[in-house]
Amino acid sequence: MTMGLKIKEILEKLEREQERIAKEAERHRSVSAPVLEYVYSRLMARFREKESEERERRFP
Repeated sequence: MTMGLKIKEILEKLEREQERIAKEAERHRSVSAPVLEYVYSRLMARFREKESEERERRFP
C-alpha cells in the first residue's frame, strides 16, 4: 500500500468517526433538553415557594 492510499484510508476513518461522534452528540442533546427544562421548572417552583414564604413572613 502506498503512503498516499494509507493517508486516504486514515482520513476516511477519521471522517466516519467524526460523523459517528456528531450523531451521538445530537442524540444526547435531544435527550438532555427535556431534562434541563424539568430541572429549571423545579428550581423556579422552589424559588417562587421561598419567595412566597418570605413575603408571608414579612407581611403577615
